[in-house]
Amino acid sequence: MVESLFLLWYNLAMAPEAISVIIPTYNTSSTIEECLSSILNQGYPGLEIIVVDDASTDNTIEKISKYPVKLLTKANNQGVAHSRNLGAEKASSEILIFVDSDIVVPPGRILQLIKSLKEKPEILAVAGVYSDNTRGLNFISDFKNLDLAYRGQLCGGRVKYFGTAFFTIKKSTFIEAGGFSTEFKGATAEDLDFGYKVTKGKPAMFLDKTITVDHLKRYNLFTMLKTDFQRIINMMRIIRVSKGEYKAGEHAPLYYYLNPFLAGLFFLLLILSIKFNLGWMVLGTALAFILNNSGFLGFLSRKRGVIFAIKSIFILLIEYVFALASIFISLVIPYKNG
Repeated sequence: MVESLFLLWYNLAMAPEAISVIIPTYNTSSTIEECLSSILNQGYPGLEIIVVDDASTDNTIEKISKYPVKLLTKANNQGVAHSRNLGAEKASSEILIFVDSDIVVPPGRILQLIKSLKEKPEILAVAGVYSDNTRGLNFISDFKNLDLAYRGQLCGGRVKYFGTAFFTIKKSTFIEAGGFSTEFKGATAEDLDFGYKVTKGKPAMFLDKTITVDHLKRYNLFTMLKTDFQRIINMMRIIRVSKGEYKAGEHAPLYYYLNPFLAGLFFLLLILSIKFNLGWMVLGTALAFILNNSGFLGFLSRKRGVIFAIKSIFILLIEYVFALASIFISLVIPYKNG
């Protein structure tokens, strides 16, 4: 209560700039109300909230209609990139904030985001990171959302691109960059492509690790692997079309690059051990994989317990051997330059 009153006083006293908040939706009835409520509870006066619905088939629109927002609806599903671009086009403010519909924004985060942008005039855009408050949705959802939260803490600071679930940018900068590309399938690599267009390959974006938001996306094993596959395919496309100028994935620590090969080697040795005596090699590779991920597994253990971390080893192995397969597949897919 005291924090909310202080934020309200601060906002009024400092004559805040007008801000347009853009939220793309598609069949997000399970999260959109929490998302909108969290935006409205920021204590930031005069927010223009624009929700762009991408032809939802559930009761998302019905839930949105309960809130004082500007709702734009589309007759056909055209993807999240198109929705974000449309929202930016209709925004009346120079400062844009993009928020995914499965995000809950704790009090004061919008103020933090704008303050971070203002304090760094050389920075073109600022984003927050996922918190470890995954709400216990289910095991796979907890695992993946915690994975994303952990990565955000590792990759903060000045970057060439970032995830676009919660970020701010000037409308003029957004338009100059051409907005989000609608060429990518699903919400996978459009953020990487957008970042490179904005920064032109220079570390002119800022990932602020002190600004955290709750991610409520639900996964099962299939949807997690499908998302990983699409993202890797599109990341490789970005690298190939740019002829290596853009190195998608370059912010990741070295151990992430080792994981697909260790996981692939483990499963290969496991299969070969059916015929050959390779037990010690299988065990050694498994231990190497665990040690390579010791930081993340320790993080999971602290947040969800030792049993959760042990179960996660098997999901990690599956995820990274699938990632290795996705890389090989991407190398044989023909791309049209441009």
